[in-house]
Amino acid sequence: MKKVLLNSAIVFFSILLSVLLAESIVRVFKLAYVIENNSDMFFEPFDGFNYFGKKNFKGVWSTPEFRINIEHNSKGFRDDEYNIDKREEAKRVVVLGDSFTWGWGIDEEDVYSKKLKNRLKNNTEVINMGVPGYGIKEEYAVFEKYCIELKPDLVIVAFFYDDFAHSQLLSANIRKDKIDINNTGFKDHSFNVKKKILYCNQYYGSFNGMLALLDKTCFFAIQGSNPLKAGSIVFGMRDFLRSHSALYNFTVSKFKTAGKLQGLRDKFIERGLMKALPTVSVAAETLKSKDKWQYTKDILLKMKALADENNIELTVVIIPEKPQVYERFWPAITTQYNITPKDLEAPNNYISSVCRNNDINVLDLLSGFRDHAKTGDALYFDYDPHWNVRGHDLASSLIYEYLIKSNILNP
Repeated sequence: MKKVLLNSAIVFFSILLSVLLAESIVRVFKLAYVIENNSDMFFEPFDGFNYFGKKNFKGVWSTPEFRINIEHNSKGFRDDEYNIDKREEAKRVVVLGDSFTWGWGIDEEDVYSKKLKNRLKNNTEVINMGVPGYGIKEEYAVFEKYCIELKPDLVIVAFFYDDFAHSQLLSANIRKDKIDINNTGFKDHSFNVKKKILYCNQYYGSFNGMLALLDKTCFFAIQGSNPLKAGSIVFGMRDFLRSHSALYNFTVSKFKTAGKLQGLRDKFIERGLMKALPTVSVAAETLKSKDKWQYTKDILLKMKALADENNIELTVVIIPEKPQVYERFWPAITTQYNITPKDLEAPNNYISSVCRNNDINVLDLLSGFRDHAKTGDALYFDYDPHWNVRGHDLASSLIYEYLIKSNILNP
């Protein structure tokens, strides 16, 4: 018996030492999701915004799918420095949005806002004020705090489906020591918050309502359809490993993006073996009750009023998600959610109708992306859900054509 226990102890400590050694190697050589040249995240707490781009940040972000340079200006935005005063006879455009607008996964010069500037005349400025994870409420705050003083001719609000989820979450009752997410469309759950909220810079698949603390311990508001229950042992273990183990993140990321496994999630979704990304659940919810998104509508109308008050043209651009664009996903996801392919357009149609009924310019990129997808070009990364360089180029082209045809902004 003693021999068995001794052998078991030897095996256990051998495995433990091996794991610790592997963890050390991954950390020393920065093999996992890392920010090089700077040990900190490129976001920081900021009054009124929960988190914001770190001012004057410079670094390189490496993941298994991309390696990009990141440089923030003195305001915390991923763009060049800009003057408050506009050049005489110059046009000025400000773009608000989330990670798509910030340029997740691509270098700054390839972001659609930069490419849009290149398509316009030299007397037109395009300023990117996108921040990853921001929803319509934070975008309104950026509009109010930073845009107005620039006196732009045009503000573009890039709307993505998860703005619905963000609006629900952020319209919850937020107190100093607790975030109460009751009656927001998420499962009833509360998180005790000891420190200010900060964005946790990792991709977590279909989880919604992502929150994180400064110690990088991540919590989530889980939708009712998700089988993983908040507070469960599995949830806690995975959350701990994601937040503290470079080896875990390295192993998981390599599995997701290695060789023939690249795009494996897409194949699972196509065959109905895995739930699709959240757009379809948003589509289903939109069909059930448009009143559920009243908060989103209210913020859009506040934006419109603020724009009119300051003689600014407002345009909403709707960003499509990958399963909306590629037909190969439709058979499985329509079965999973008991909706039709046409229903996938429900969030887009709702926002479009809100805009049209309230004299807000709106461009839905979905049809343009679907048309281009038929050529076989990949417009999104294989695993990460954001646009690749081709996706950004197409977006800039479609936005440019819309602005010119609509005479919103002369070239």
